[in-house]
Amino acid sequence: MSRARDLADKSLYKITPSTDGNVLTSDGNNWISETPVSAPTGLTADFVAQGTIGANVSVGLRSDGKVEVITGVPVSKVGPVVFDSNGAQGSANAAYYDPDQDKIVVIYRDAGNSNYPTVIVGSLSSTTITFPSSGVVMGSYDAHYHEALYDPDTNMGVVVYQRGDAPANYALYSHQVSVSGNTPTVHPYVLVNGTGSTYHHNYIALSYNTSADKVLITYMDYDRSNSYMAKVGTVDASSPYQITWASEVEVTNENALHNGYNAYNAAANAHLITYSQNNGKMSYRVGTISGTTLTLGSQVLDSTFTNQQKVQIREIPSTSNFLHTWSDSDDSNKLKARVVSVSGTTPTGHTAAVSVSTSGVKMSMIIDPDQNQAIVVYDNNSSGLAEFRGIQINGTTVTIDAGFTAIDTTTAFANSYLCYDTTNDKIRAVGRTSQSPKQGVAFTIKLAQTNITSFIGFSNASATNGNTLNVTVKGGVASGLSGLTVLSDYYVQSDGSVTTTSTAPAIKIGTALSASKIGMIGFS
Repeated sequence: MSRARDLADKSLYKITPSTDGNVLTSDGNNWISETPVSAPTGLTADFVAQGTIGANVSVGLRSDGKVEVITGVPVSKVGPVVFDSNGAQGSANAAYYDPDQDKIVVIYRDAGNSNYPTVIVGSLSSTTITFPSSGVVMGSYDAHYHEALYDPDTNMGVVVYQRGDAPANYALYSHQVSVSGNTPTVHPYVLVNGTGSTYHHNYIALSYNTSADKVLITYMDYDRSNSYMAKVGTVDASSPYQITWASEVEVTNENALHNGYNAYNAAANAHLITYSQNNGKMSYRVGTISGTTLTLGSQVLDSTFTNQQKVQIREIPSTSNFLHTWSDSDDSNKLKARVVSVSGTTPTGHTAAVSVSTSGVKMSMIIDPDQNQAIVVYDNNSSGLAEFRGIQINGTTVTIDAGFTAIDTTTAFANSYLCYDTTNDKIRAVGRTSQSPKQGVAFTIKLAQTNITSFIGFSNASATNGNTLNVTVKGGVASGLSGLTVLSDYYVQSDGSVTTTSTAPAIKIGTALSASKIGMIGFS
């Protein structure tokens, strides 16, 4: 029995509850005992289901207004396929994608033919690469340190390498390459640097400036106390198809003993150049091109990291940022990655992510613009196998995936080189086996895909394709879950599961209110 006093007339009333658990309330005239109203489970909305959706699962909102299950596809690879069974020697592999012909163009040092620089063109499908029986020799001499890129203005490739058959011929050579079907045409070489003395070059990097329609090459020159140098190149759109190189520009004369690299960013309209000096400090300079003139900003030193090896830099699309990866020889050769922002000619390096130890001569990295994530291929110190793993990019924060995929679980590969196939949205890679005869191989990589960024809430029932589905959306209280720890933060994972793991690309969705309910963060 309960009693209630009406504050208006000061009367005291006796009410007998009719059911255990009822609450005392008023109907406006009298005090009554009433069944309590259930607490709302949260904000809900009806949608049309895309595909079959179960109850209490995470769903995402599509661009057509329908909802679908949050799912993820892991990193996958197809291949490798052999492009030269006699051997692709040394750290000399390079490749680029030719969108005009929808082909992959591979440049390598042919061990079965006196180590001559050779080019071979592969046909592409969604997942496969098919090569002809042989390639085309670029020059009848040994060559090292190949680099290559595609010039979209002339639809031609630019290939650079160091001639290596004798010290007197350690000059830096360049070719333009045109492709028709599976047939490459190698045009006459032009000296980039070196006149037949003892020039010796390494850490060669190429980038293409889409605003100026120019090529920037950077390289280390052993004959100039390991100075890091740069030149601007103009690709020849007509016969004799020979690139013209402007005067040499000194990036640094402070003994750049460790890997250098450069890349171009269209949003910033600038090149980022990195190298390590003999004092061990990681260094950056930003360069801009006008005509054939390269202008460099001030050098920026970062003493946080020293002795970077196997350096790579790539433009992060639609931003003024670059992704910089390297192996840190002062930290057990661990793989590291950071975003570097550019404003004018000033670079700013952000916090670096750290992963596993690496080894080998070469590491390669490329960004998939559709997924806004990168992939890096390297040799693993422990397993002896080549591995690739993803790097997630979120603004200026990067996360290196904890998991990896071995190129092959039984065969070791080395000297991998990546390029991006924009037509088929695939990453194509070339390399060689580590065992004799060190065959030249290529394979296709598809980055992990997920619709996690479209997360909108949890289904409250099951529905088949095309039928109405009620969803508790962000800002509401999702129920029907299980095994939750009260007051713990929960994250939706790339495969749609919900756990306390916060590692990217996971997205925080809210806090557990009970073992079966999550109070979700609202729409931002």
